[in-house]
Amino acid sequence: MTFLFTDLEGSTRLWEEHPEAMKAALARHDAILRAAIAEHDGQVVKTTGDGFHAAFATAHDAVDAAVATQLALGREPWEGTGPLTVRIGVHTCEAEARDGDYYGTGVNRAARLMGVAHGRQVLVSAATSELVRDRLVELLDLGEHRLRDLGHPERIFQLGHPELVREFPPLQSVDAVPTNLPTVRTELIGRSDDIEALAELVARERLVTLTGVGGVGKTRLALGVAATLAAGYADGCWLVELAPVAGGDEVVKVTAAAMRSPTTDLNALASYLADRRVLIVLDNCEHVLDAAADLVDAVLESAPDVHVVVTSREPLGLDGEQVRRVQSLGVPDEHADPNVARSAAAVRLFTERAAAVADGFEVDAGNVEAVVEICRHLDGIPLAIELAAARVRAMPPAEIAQRLDERFRILAGGSRRSQERHRTLLATVAWSHDLLTEEEKVTFRRLTVFPASFDLAAAEAVAGEGGVDVVECVLHLVDRSLVVFEPETGRYRLLETLRQFGADRLADEGETESIRERHARHFLGLVEHIAPGLLDARLDATQTILTVELDNLRATADWCAEAGWWRELAGMCQELWYFISGTATVDGAAWCQEFVDHGAEVVDQVVVDTLGELAFLHAVNLGNFATGITLSEQSRALAAAHQLEEPPIAWVATALAGQFTGDNATALDASERGVTAAEARGDEHIAVLALSTQVAPLAALGDFERGVDVADEAVRRAERLGQPVGFWSGSNNQYSRQRRRSTHNLHRQPHDNQAHSKV
Repeated sequence: MTFLFTDLEGSTRLWEEHPEAMKAALARHDAILRAAIAEHDGQVVKTTGDGFHAAFATAHDAVDAAVATQLALGREPWEGTGPLTVRIGVHTCEAEARDGDYYGTGVNRAARLMGVAHGRQVLVSAATSELVRDRLVELLDLGEHRLRDLGHPERIFQLGHPELVREFPPLQSVDAVPTNLPTVRTELIGRSDDIEALAELVARERLVTLTGVGGVGKTRLALGVAATLAAGYADGCWLVELAPVAGGDEVVKVTAAAMRSPTTDLNALASYLADRRVLIVLDNCEHVLDAAADLVDAVLESAPDVHVVVTSREPLGLDGEQVRRVQSLGVPDEHADPNVARSAAAVRLFTERAAAVADGFEVDAGNVEAVVEICRHLDGIPLAIELAAARVRAMPPAEIAQRLDERFRILAGGSRRSQERHRTLLATVAWSHDLLTEEEKVTFRRLTVFPASFDLAAAEAVAGEGGVDVVECVLHLVDRSLVVFEPETGRYRLLETLRQFGADRLADEGETESIRERHARHFLGLVEHIAPGLLDARLDATQTILTVELDNLRATADWCAEAGWWRELAGMCQELWYFISGTATVDGAAWCQEFVDHGAEVVDQVVVDTLGELAFLHAVNLGNFATGITLSEQSRALAAAHQLEEPPIAWVATALAGQFTGDNATALDASERGVTAAEARGDEHIAVLALSTQVAPLAALGDFERGVDVADEAVRRAERLGQPVGFWSGSNNQYSRQRRRSTHNLHRQPHDNQAHSKV
């Protein structure tokens, strides 16, 4: 295929200066582009902002479309805006077609080619030039140029035509200015939008710091931004690598050497840059943060045309600093459609890197699930994904996925030339960890007992042993990119890779069991404190809290089972009954079963009640009617044998199982017994629930009037409680209207009892 990319030059300025005129102008621009592409048998793949991405079966058609576009744009009057100038890049390559789009490094090369052009200019690659020379097309050889994020240089040609502009400034490639930016040998995947947004920010602001966890791709992103902007800095675009620097006193010396400066004194360096237009990338500053901050502060104070991009695991803390946290690559949902999954950035990265070490590797129906699991468990961290992909040469993705719990052993290696701290996942995480204070290390490893997110109160309760200032440490860990803060929820979490690293440190210190116990005690206390809200007007708020904390509740239940805290486990189930029976059914059934199987050494009321709750979960929520009825009978038999109170929830389980299986007589009898048992125990909530289960059997058995009376009574009782336990909704007036309508229908069709029962 031959791909054509276009971009409208200066569109941001035009929109700001001529907002109304640009609406009509852009519509005309789009019409011209679409007509030229269609007339030459091209296909519009997609529009990109103010540009087009089109595909052609032949290079001839693509080049003809490019010429036709420029001629038509040049002849247009463009009233109200002045001339619209478009730059075009054309490249021929192989590409993968998927879901109406095209993927591959060749497609990116076409886009990068367009990116170094000027308005009214058409650039074609060497591959395209070879295919169109026989069409008497004039091709001006512009030489070899390095393009942003692409591994090898491209020989670029300018398309000539008698009616097209011929003279242009030098191409806006990496080679256009003095620079030491390295040649990048692999494509930067999934960061196009990030580069575009950051490039605009860096062009506008003088100091931008990219932070993020180790291995997330801060350096590659900074290099991509620098390559994009390099042409705009006439005096150079310089990369200063600070990772090898041992101490802060070497920062100025290394910076001066990278920039080919004649002086290594800080003040002299600032003076040297005073009248220069320069872009500096200070890479990996976290271990020399103070010295880097002093350097940047002095340079920005003296040199108004110097812009600085910093990569660090925490900000410099200077006035005017724009901090942007680099996020992990997009990871598909574990149940995503395979085609959607293959398009996700993390999966694309894995595919590209795996194909580089295992010829012919591709993600297909047989391995897509394993690849998605790998990317998800590695948190979308590019370094981790690249290290995992390198293992494809020796083991299939399914086996890599199975061994991810050993990630710090299996993901060792990497390129021989990569920095030592990036050669293994363990090394890059340890680099960050070693920069922490002792108190921060203690807090970090203790936070790993949280299986998912947590709030500051929980962090203090769990990690605060020994006088540690947990809040201050958590805030510092966020700054150091070892803890993620989620502004939308106000909660914190650790990436799984960091959590596993910290959990290993926790085990090394012999603290695992004691901190897990503190975690369990905190959440048992939380349950005891907020569970009453499930029975009153606080229902919604309480359920929201419990849903957010569900992973922590699961960890608490696991600890209770492992530690033999059977009464605590049963107590948690009973406190959370209305939450378990509505939201966390599978978890609740497992917790109840664990207690019944292991914690029932002496039969007492707790055992009987838990067995009744388990019966309800099976019969009602899980659809295991026979199991639910059996468990219900067992609970009542135990109660009778040991002179204990019958669990009313067991009768409700039998009632609903009977209703669902069409045994309405049994259902009605059981629900009546449930009401009696609940009232005997003073449990009005279960009494209302049991009462409500009588309505459907009564209707099915044809006793409509009694059914209506029971329904009214159930609603009255629920409203007196102030909380209908999730079985009713709306006001009494709404219910009454629905009741009258339903009763009317029942009387009209009195013989269709079975149908009404099913409904």
